[in-house]
Parts: sequence; C-alpha cells; structure tokens
Amino acid sequence: MNFIKKYVWYVVGLVVIVVGGFLLLQGTGGKGGGGGNSTVPDLTEISSGNFSFAYPTVLQTKEYAPGVVSVGGVYKNAGFISLVDVVHYKSDLQSATPASFDAYMKKQALAFCGSDSTTTAGACSNPTEVAYTSPSGVSGFKLTLAFSRKNPTTGKTEASTYGPIYVFNTSKPPATGEKLRYEGVFIYPTFSTYLLLGTSSPDVMNPIVANLKIQK
Repeated sequence: MNFIKKYVWYVVGLVVIVVGGFLLLQGTGGKGGGGGNSTVPDLTEISSGNFSFAYPTVLQTKEYAPGVVSVGGVYKNAGFISLVDVVHYKSDLQSATPASFDAYMKKQALAFCGSDSTTTAGACSNPTEVAYTSPSGVSGFKLTLAFSRKNPTTGKTEASTYGPIYVFNTSKPPATGEKLRYEGVFIYPTFSTYLLLGTSSPDVMNPIVANLKIQK
C-alpha cells in the first residue's frame, strides 16, 4: 500500500514538474540537446497519420487511430491522463460546407471546450487568431478562446482563456464533382486536464509544435 502511494505521488509530481516548466533532467545527449544538467528535456519522435512530432521522453503517447494522438502520463489506478492532443480533423461531408477554413477551424476549436463538472459550468466564445509559423517551418494559426464558467452554488462567474490552439491547414482542392472538405492538424491542451491544472502544459506542447512535420 505504501509503495502504491509513493508511486502515485511520483507520477503526479512528475506531471506537475513537466507542466510547471521546471523539468530538470540529467541529459544523455539525446535529441533534446541535453547533456550535463540541461533544462531541455530529451525528446522522442512519433509518426501518426499524416504528421509526426517529438515530445518529452518522460511522458507517453496514446494513439487512438492514425492521426489521433494524446500525449500525457500514466496514473497507476486512473490509467492514461492526457495533457495535449494532436489530431487531424476533417469537416463533416454530411453537413453544410463551412464558409471558409477560418470558419471551420474556429468552429472546431470551440468544440474542444466543455465541462462535465457537477460543480461548475463553462463555455467558450470569441476565438481570436494570429498567423503562426512553427520553428520547423510549418505555417498555420494560433488561436485563443475566451472562457467563462459559473459556479451554480455561489453564482460567481470567472473569466479566463483557453488555449493556445495551434492549427495547420492540410485541405486539398476537391476533385471534379466532389464536395470541398476542410481539414487540418490541431494541437491543443486537453480541456479536462486544462481545467484541473489551470495550465496549457507549455513544456509538453512547445516541443510538439516546434518539431511538427506534416506530409502533404
């Protein structure tokens, strides 16, 4: 029993360290460029669907399908806890085609925002975007959503933001007679964990974005 408690606290502590930005690893000269007492974590690469990226080696990934990957850690009893999701999304061919890719990505980003908490209710709105180019040269957008939640017990509403959400357009012109379909690679903090920790997990997200590669 004591071993289990120590293990749980070790995993929780490791995740907090990574998320909080105080990851200190004894570098081994890996891809992370460590060596000595570097604060840059060693990285592991993964390919899925039409993209690949690198993430801190101390974490794990879970691939639900090609192009659908979560990055996080394993909590012994609760299982895998996601911190950041990397997903290749496509617009629904059975629904009306969005007016533009801009409209599509904002609608998709808003869909990430929701709360299943029994003590708070939340909603996202007003997505704002800026053009963004990753360190690896992939052009896209960086979105931030306004987030507010109301505690039904106290009636108090708190305003904050959710994000950043990185979006990279992979849409292709439709063939003759086919319907236009917007698609893109989205990198975003897992919403439930974001609410719990109050952070976008930058030490997890930043190397993912920096090392993202997309196969056209």
